[in-house]
Amino acid sequence: MDEQSRLNFPKSKRLTDKHQFEAVFKNPTFRTSRGSVRAKVSVNNLDYPRLGIIVAKRQFPRAVARNAIKREIRESFRLRSELLPSVDIVVQVFSFKIRDHFSQSLDGIWKDIILEKNLRRTATGKMD
Repeated sequence: MDEQSRLNFPKSKRLTDKHQFEAVFKNPTFRTSRGSVRAKVSVNNLDYPRLGIIVAKRQFPRAVARNAIKREIRESFRLRSELLPSVDIVVQVFSFKIRDHFSQSLDGIWKDIILEKNLRRTATGKMD
């Protein structure tokens, strides 16, 4: 696989509809939070992780701010997706202050997910 296709972010790696988000919210396997960023994680049956993003309009009334936050989350996910297990991840951002060190919070979220043993599959496809 070439570098370009390895680091892209196709629609298949996104949670796109209400049912996919609901599945993660109703039965999360793992939860983590750092600063104003929270993530709920659920194991999927695919060979790659998928990402869903929720940025509260009430907290960020300007679309420019919401879109900038989403871009940063997508880019952070894209760069780490090869390290992540096969899971569906919903990242929520509730408030954002400059002091929160947003990118450090995201790095912490990804690290928590990567290190969580309950999200790993064995070679037979069963959970550890």
